[in-house]
Amino acid sequence: MAMVNRSVIVYLIMIIIVIALWGLTTGFALPNFNLKSTTTTTTTATTTAPPNKNTTTSTVVYVSPCQALQIINNSANASYSEECTWTGGTLGLWVASGSYAYESVLIKGMADGKVYVNQTSDYRCTSFWSNFTATNQSYLVTLKTGPLIIGGNANCTSAIARLNLTTTAPKSEVYSNVYNGNFSSGTYAGWTLTGKGFGTAPLNISAANSAGSGNTLQNANGITRCYLGSPWINYAGKYAATTYNCGTSVSPGNLTSSLFYAKEPFLNFKIISPQDNFLYITILYNNKQVIVAHYNTYNISFTGNSSSTFRNATIPLSTVVGLPVRIEIVADTLNSQTYIAAGDFSLSGTPHMDKGINPQINFTNSTG
Repeated sequence: MAMVNRSVIVYLIMIIIVIALWGLTTGFALPNFNLKSTTTTTTTATTTAPPNKNTTTSTVVYVSPCQALQIINNSANASYSEECTWTGGTLGLWVASGSYAYESVLIKGMADGKVYVNQTSDYRCTSFWSNFTATNQSYLVTLKTGPLIIGGNANCTSAIARLNLTTTAPKSEVYSNVYNGNFSSGTYAGWTLTGKGFGTAPLNISAANSAGSGNTLQNANGITRCYLGSPWINYAGKYAATTYNCGTSVSPGNLTSSLFYAKEPFLNFKIISPQDNFLYITILYNNKQVIVAHYNTYNISFTGNSSSTFRNATIPLSTVVGLPVRIEIVADTLNSQTYIAAGDFSLSGTPHMDKGINPQINFTNSTG
């Protein structure tokens, strides 16, 4: 029994020695039993702003194609310009002065600096001016207006410059005023010719006046004079329709306008005409004569040369107001020394006729 106790005591002493050595080595720290600890790390993304930079904003300006350009100018004594591009070819220019005394259009090439159009007119409502050929480049189109006309035509208040490919007047369109009423295009654009009496184009008044003088048939340069007796006077526009074109015509002919609405009670115009049953002006409705007017501007009470002085004349439109009508200038037969000349047609709220013309105006009942 003593031997067993001694063995136990020795075993206990060995255990105590081992514990003492462990304590001195580890400082009595608990052993690691491999318990795993999971640590979750959350990372927050940080965005660093780039350094400030100078920013440039580009504005793209739309440049119209010339074949679809329209400029409207509603200010008196003003100038307005727009740029357009064109690939080359023929364009038609349409103009209107609106409620201003006149309009002018300047079209200049931006690459070659060439002036392609430089025109002026006093035609209030939109009228075809002329064709012109332009090369492939950009163009600067400038529309200028004159002073405001007090009591101007309310139907055509805006000054307009329009470019397009339509170089003749559409025959189906009904205009708000007499189309090309003063033949400012230098052509019969918008009018229909029948026969040879009125030639192929209106007479250029200023050119005709510069071609000769007095009663001689030719000037010093051998150019045939283009007036009868004395120069043309009392005409507002530059061109007039006439059966006298550097000599009287002996061929009959008619000249008929495009359709327009008779929105005013009077049609005013300029005319030279002797008393002749075959020289007259008529108003057509549904292609029928509803008003026929004869004038005698050769009345001896007038001063000046009756054969080259335009007189103010008026046709009352009371029976056709608001209807689509046409003007027809008629020269059915011609004597060698008689002719008719007319132009500056415009609608008005008041008549403007010289005394002494003694017009013979007949109305029919064909508008019903």
